[in-house]
Amino acid sequence: FAPSSSMLDFEVGVINALDEVFLDIEVKGCYFHFAQSVWRKVNITFHNILFLLNVSLMFPRCFHVRG
Repeated sequence: FAPSSSMLDFEVGVINALDEVFLDIEVKGCYFHFAQSVWRKVNITFHNILFLLNVSLMFPRCFHVRG
């Protein structure tokens, strides 16, 4: 049994294991899982930016001193 290629979802441990066991294997990444990971990262980053903007806009109001 010697597969020539394998399609995975970018798990480093599995990729390393396949490279170690099957020396001539071509490892391919699954586009669906790649796109899902990028989408998740974009959403997390976007929500973090919105949160920080909201905090930076609300923070001065908390300490507004009337003269």
